[in-house]
Amino acid sequence: MAERMFEFQYEPGEELVFRFRPPKLNILPKAAKGHIKEANKEFLLALRSMLDDAIECIEKEETKKSGPKKIKVE
Repeated sequence: MAERMFEFQYEPGEELVFRFRPPKLNILPKAAKGHIKEANKEFLLALRSMLDDAIECIEKEETKKSGPKKIKVE
């Protein structure tokens, strides 16, 4: 079985695991190398987008929990 550059593993209810194996670019034609480099970049941009969204969700939850509190004044 040929090695893939990108792999992911997911089981419902479990974590999503991404694996990235940089290709051996020295054996590919020049045009293919360019496409693979662009695909790598797009994959990383997609991963960045997913991470940014996850961080934003966490920050929203933190803001809800640490929002204004009532202080009883006597």
